[in-house]
Amino acid sequence: MNLILISILTLWFNPPTNTTSLTVNINDIDNAGQGKIHILLWDKPDGFPRTMENAKYRATVSLFNSKAVHTFKNIPNGKYAIILFQDKNGNATLDFNFIGIPKEPLGAYNQSGLGRPTFDKSTIVLDRPTQSVTIKMMNDL
Repeated sequence: MNLILISILTLWFNPPTNTTSLTVNINDIDNAGQGKIHILLWDKPDGFPRTMENAKYRATVSLFNSKAVHTFKNIPNGKYAIILFQDKNGNATLDFNFIGIPKEPLGAYNQSGLGRPTFDKSTIVLDRPTQSVTIKMMNDL
């Protein structure tokens, strides 16, 4: 009986959540304070990573030095790919050169080196009330 009461009280005061607060920590920003950093979360691979309009959630960080942080609140649990870039020229778009290489610093979750980020490789599963990731900005592409 006591176990049942404890279980009911636990659920009452700690109800299960279907959302996550995701904190994105960004390290190794070379051009401190230049432009803005755009952080994008995709819930499906359509247009990843170029078609930013397809991102499910977006955030912009305007004030930063060699590090930046942003917390997305109440993101529904699920799989999301994360990519970010430093928009140095202020056009709110990740610019590419004529052969498709980004001209601005960028980073992606689980990206350890050069190569185009893929949706599957850049994906994190959100399934807890709070989660955090650290993404290293790749400056020289």
